[in-house]
Amino acid sequence: MAPEVLLNKGATYVSDFYSLGCLMHLMLTGRSPDYDMDPNENLEKIKARDVSPKGLKLRIPNVSAECLSLLSGLLSPNPHTRLGFKLGAS
Repeated sequence: MAPEVLLNKGATYVSDFYSLGCLMHLMLTGRSPDYDMDPNENLEKIKARDVSPKGLKLRIPNVSAECLSLLSGLLSPNPHTRLGFKLGAS
C-alpha cells in the first residue's frame, strides 16, 4: 500500500504506480518490499528503505540497471517524485 494511503492522504493514480512497483518487486524476489500486518510498521519500513537503484541492487542483485531504475521510480515514498507524477497522473 502506498505511503500516502497509509497516512490517510488519499489515493491517486500515482498510488497505483507504487502498487505496480510492489508487484514488480514481488515478481522478482518472491517477497513484498515491506510487508507487515501493522500499518504503522509498514510506514516505518517504507520510510527507512533505500529505494535508490544502488540500494535496490543490494536486495535484488540479478536484474538490469534499467529494471532497478524503474523500480526506484515506482517505489519512491514521496508521491511527488514518484514515476508517473510528472506525466499528469496525480
